[in-house]
Amino acid sequence: MAVAIDGAGVAGLATSIYLKRSGQDVHVFERAQTLEAVGSGIMVQPSGMAVLHELGLLDQCLRKGAPLKGVLGTSPLSQRLILDTRYEHWKPGAHGLGMHRSVLLNVLYEEAKRCGVQFQFGLGVNDFISGDKVRISVTEPHPLADYEGVRSPAEYDALILASGRNSTLQYKSPIQHRATPYSWGAIWATVELPDKLNQGVLRQWYNRSRQMFGILPIGESANSTQRLCSLFWSRPVDTDISLFGDGGTLESWKEKVRALVGTVADPLLEQLQSADQFALATYTDIKMPAWNCDRVLAIGDCAHSMSPQLGQGANMGLVDARAIAQAVEWHTGNGSSRDGHWPSIFAAYSTWRRDHLSYYQSASRHLTPLFQSSSLITPIIRDVALLAAQHVGFVRNHAATTLIGGRTGWLKTNDLIVPLHFWDGKAP
Repeated sequence: MAVAIDGAGVAGLATSIYLKRSGQDVHVFERAQTLEAVGSGIMVQPSGMAVLHELGLLDQCLRKGAPLKGVLGTSPLSQRLILDTRYEHWKPGAHGLGMHRSVLLNVLYEEAKRCGVQFQFGLGVNDFISGDKVRISVTEPHPLADYEGVRSPAEYDALILASGRNSTLQYKSPIQHRATPYSWGAIWATVELPDKLNQGVLRQWYNRSRQMFGILPIGESANSTQRLCSLFWSRPVDTDISLFGDGGTLESWKEKVRALVGTVADPLLEQLQSADQFALATYTDIKMPAWNCDRVLAIGDCAHSMSPQLGQGANMGLVDARAIAQAVEWHTGNGSSRDGHWPSIFAAYSTWRRDHLSYYQSASRHLTPLFQSSSLITPIIRDVALLAAQHVGFVRNHAATTLIGGRTGWLKTNDLIVPLHFWDGKAP
């Protein structure tokens, strides 16, 4: 059966591999002329690592990525480490993985090509009509677009929307959704990480909830063997006076960082000599009661974009892909024919993903203001709660199972209909 996927991001590429391996004819449309890695550092949690392991791609990612032991956060307000969440609080030996986005995209892309997925770069899905088939129209091809394979037909048995949080295709379908921009975002940059600064953790410092500076080890980029890290700094996005806020300059921003973290970041700050080395990241909370309508399904950030505070964006895209594959297996394993059952497959996906995604979107929505807001009260509540959590086993386990991508609710976990196949860092 012919399946069209709009978007060659993490979710779209992983899904294309699973579907092609299950015997589908898969065509991926991507508006960009070539495969592009928008953003820098990402975190892949044990649940996402399990998906990569199942796809046979984890070893490649481990060679280029940076193993992470956990997340550490310091608050001058409390004069101590307030956040200490480690993967070993879940299972001994477990770890996460910091990666340059280009590495994960390239690993997935090369495997998709090897499997026979057809790509159309420079073309995006512009509109669609769903009935017995899904008829799509595409954007005008860019004159410099690099096409791979023949141009795809206009009719497909199913359409998967994986074109990110800025996709407009949800507005052209009956799939209900609500997109709410966050009022805070971050500026970020990628620099070389000296060995003496590599603690193997996501390191953060907070000045109440108005300032946050972070260092995320991400290993190597796709085209380099240098060990890198992503630096990020919180800032509101509704008062964009300058990249560094309030008319500030690069040097004045560096002084703010030093005032918050001391001299520990100097070897990183010295590598930043121009505002051109920075990018501004904004976030959107996208909520849908269901992600399917007939033969159309939304996945990844297109379906459930959230704040990166929990480090789940790319990870959820990988788990989405596995859930689609399992829905296909479930239907075909029950003797159902493939051609007429995409609406049922997509409905099953929405049912299976509901609790898991609802929890993480809710957690992101409620926890993000504790770290990024102008409030004077919430950071005090945050510090007290996080300090207490370090001494309460249940709360510590809750934080760890949230970090790994394994919770399906505030009071429940590990009861997904679609197992996440957690991988704890040991050989299967």
